[in-house]
Amino acid sequence: MKMFPRIVTLFALFILLNTMAIGAHARTVPAGAIALHVSGGIVGLDEWVIVKADGTVVAADRKSERVVRNLSPAQLAQLQKAFDTAGFFQWKSAYGGPTAADGMTRTLFYDDGKRKKTVSWTDPGTPPAAFDSLMKRMNSLGVK
Repeated sequence: MKMFPRIVTLFALFILLNTMAIGAHARTVPAGAIALHVSGGIVGLDEWVIVKADGTVVAADRKSERVVRNLSPAQLAQLQKAFDTAGFFQWKSAYGGPTAADGMTRTLFYDDGKRKKTVSWTDPGTPPAAFDSLMKRMNSLGVK
């Protein structure tokens, strides 16, 4: 029974340090970029795929940030067209409700040079049908 307070203290310390680490790695999406941020879940994901205006694709998490590829101007234009065709700028800013402790939030960012928009989808919830396909497309870019 004497071990119980120590275990509770260690668990509380783990949670505190993990929470501090989450806040310490906030990223700014550069101007003209398209990005996907997936966060939350039981393991506390914090994963990014950022496509910069010059076509550079960066994948990042809490521990690292790396360039995984460079899109050609044609590939970048196709990605931008996918967001435009999906009607991204007409979507609501948020879908879903309050998240559970192990819920996930997926956020898409798009800056076409004239307009900027951020759209989040939090479990549980139903985003526009194209949200999932845009998210999968962004995820595929972040894999080397």
